[in-house]
Formats: sequence, C-alpha cells, structure tokens
Amino acid sequence: MSSPSPEQREYAALLIAKAAGDQQAAHALALAGVADEAIGFHAQQAVEKAVKSVLVVARTSLPHTHDLERLLALASESDWPPPPTVVEAGWLTPWGVQFRYDEVVESLDTEAALAACDAALSWAVEVVHTE
Repeated sequence: MSSPSPEQREYAALLIAKAAGDQQAAHALALAGVADEAIGFHAQQAVEKAVKSVLVVARTSLPHTHDLERLLALASESDWPPPPTVVEAGWLTPWGVQFRYDEVVESLDTEAALAACDAALSWAVEVVHTE
C-alpha cells in the first residue's frame, strides 16, 4: 500500500482535531448532565471523524455517510482494523442523525458512548501519527 500524500495526512490530522473537539464536548456535556441527544451526537461525531481519519490515511474513498457500521466495515478492511471497542460503536449511529431530529426512543448509555469515542480517538491518533 502506498503512503498517504501530504494533503491526506493534513486532512487526517484535521479530522483528528475535530474528533477531539467532539470528544471533549461529549465529556463536558456528560459532566454537566445535559440531555442524552447532545452527548450522543458528539460521541457519534467523535467516532465518525476518528474512523474517517484512518480511512484517509488508508487511502480509502470516504463515503458520504454518518453510518458508523458502514465506515467501520471499511476500516476493518484496511491495514489498521479498529479494535473491538471501536467496532462495537456502530450502535451510536442513530445519535448522530436520527435522534437529533426525531424523538429519542432510548436512553443513552453515557459511559459506553464516552468509552467508544475515547477508544476511537486513541486508535485513530495511533494510526495517523505512525503512518
């Protein structure tokens, strides 16, 4: 596999920075006791951007989707498959779009959501900064 271009490295680093911002927001909102849909949204976004950063350095075309299961399936086919904790984060997908606009029909497992975004960001940082 060829190495990512400087532009791809730069874009992957930008996605990591954006994922870190969403991770920080999710943690801060959880501490403040804010509504589940806000915490879930930022946790989902952190995972999505982290996964996309890995796909960028893997030179995989990014689909226009918020579907974490689809993105994680693509990442699983790369040279840097996500760890199990990240693979299991697909359950956050509805929090990124559906629950932002529709009625929330379930409560967020805040601890699991925060663990998923922390694991995704750690994995992505490791991949992006070692590639």
